[in-house]
Amino acid sequence: MAEMNQNFSIQEEQIYTKWTEQAEAFLAANEALERKELAEIERSRKFKLGANILFTAVMIFSIIQIFFGIVLILIQFPEMSWLKNLLISYF
Repeated sequence: MAEMNQNFSIQEEQIYTKWTEQAEAFLAANEALERKELAEIERSRKFKLGANILFTAVMIFSIIQIFFGIVLILIQFPEMSWLKNLLISYF
């Protein structure tokens, strides 16, 4: 009976070590996956920040272009008699 109990204890220990190894492998794989996901989220944040900065720069550049276009039209307005006549006849 003692020998059977000892064999059972050895089997239990083998099962326990096998489960422990599997759990450690699972936790290591899960930790690696979490690190990978965190790195991907960080890359996504950097990309979004860069895209926002680029969008803001393009919008500022566009507003400056529109402003200079309006200034150029206002400067040339006295020489544009056809535009002046068109606006006078329309309004």
